[in-house]
Amino acid sequence: MFLIDVCRISGDSMCPTLKDGDYVVLCKYYAGIRLPRNMFEVPWIGTLAYYFNVSEKIDSVLHKSKRENFKRIGGDVFSVRAGDLVAFNDPLSVNGCVVKRCVGLPGEPINQYIDKNSLMFTPFSVIPYKGMRISCRTLGEKEKTLLRKHRAFEFDKKDSSFVAVNDCYIMLGDNRRYSLDSRSWGVVSKDLFLGKVIYVFPTFNGFK
Repeated sequence: MFLIDVCRISGDSMCPTLKDGDYVVLCKYYAGIRLPRNMFEVPWIGTLAYYFNVSEKIDSVLHKSKRENFKRIGGDVFSVRAGDLVAFNDPLSVNGCVVKRCVGLPGEPINQYIDKNSLMFTPFSVIPYKGMRISCRTLGEKEKTLLRKHRAFEFDKKDSSFVAVNDCYIMLGDNRRYSLDSRSWGVVSKDLFLGKVIYVFPTFNGFK
């Protein structure tokens, strides 16, 4: 449940590498085993829990967990490298799952990947890494609002700065014209990672 998973690809954002209907095998422990924040995030058991709870309780539990960072045990088994296909939770909803290609690693200059005028990236000169600090003196009000909402950052009142609590990555779809990715959400916090794609079962004609 926590080591290997199989997911079905929906959409064309990763074409031609991954097509709509393909199945991918995920290695879930390469970045450490991610611990569930609530009973609904426990593999298989969480699915059953949905059927035996009223929607109001489910919404309440998920809302409380939404801003919590995921915790992991076991440490990094394999490091994420540029070019890896990674499955992670949608940064906007934190519930949906998407697969994109990692193109930018923590500490790398950010300008080569992203339009400088994008509000999602203006506070950063490099892709945020764990421990990185951004002083409030260098930020505008819109940028402060952005960092307050970003799950990878916490505000340190002592020196009035935002501190990265997780490594971040830039994730892009191979089909750039039709992909919703880091160009829209911004950098992706490592705690959202679900697993690395290690095998693809392609869709065959007449069988999906």
